[in-house]
Amino acid sequence: MPADTWGSDNIPGGVVYGSPPPESHGHSSISSNSPNSSNDVEMHTPSTSHDSDEEVEAVVVMLVGRDGFGIPCSESDIRERSTVLFGRITWHGEQASVDLPLPKNEVRILADTINASPLLKGDYWQPYRLEDLVRALELYEFYDCHGWDFRGIETTILDRLQDTMEGSCVHDPRFDLNNARFARRLRALADYHDMAWLLLAIDKTVPAHINSTAYGDEDGERPRKWRKISSK
Repeated sequence: MPADTWGSDNIPGGVVYGSPPPESHGHSSISSNSPNSSNDVEMHTPSTSHDSDEEVEAVVVMLVGRDGFGIPCSESDIRERSTVLFGRITWHGEQASVDLPLPKNEVRILADTINASPLLKGDYWQPYRLEDLVRALELYEFYDCHGWDFRGIETTILDRLQDTMEGSCVHDPRFDLNNARFARRLRALADYHDMAWLLLAIDKTVPAHINSTAYGDEDGERPRKWRKISSK
């Protein structure tokens, strides 16, 4: 598979941009088979729901990535925060799951969002690169997620853009506002998610020589998404 996955319109979801972001969020995992098994189940304590003032155990749904890595979420939280994921719940005997064509770092982002994890506050996004943050916005759009850390991710993206402009970090030139394709996609995501500060920063920063083509194709049509998340 070519390294430049952002240049293709039909890449299955979950293509990793180089190495995954650091997994340093305090999670613990256990293997269902052996220490080397890919079928890891990350342990969270799902929330509980209430019915007629009586506390009942929530229905647990596993979000399972393409490598078998799974994280439990409550069915009620999934219903509240992503109708797309809720509509994809399937039952295998007594176990409910949502099978996703994503690597485990992206499954974790979705699960933390669904679980309203406290990790989504404060410095949660700090270990993530700019391309991973943009990928999170793509996931939130595709799966129609609600209740996520809007301000935290927008602020971190702005910080990453500032770092690239100042040259204070080593970054992939594909993920730079000098790249018209990247500028177009990032602006489309910022507009979709109503990120006013990010939109303002992009409009002020995009170089004049690409500004005329940054927000649409040459034929004037609405730009295609350069990456699609497989629904299978």
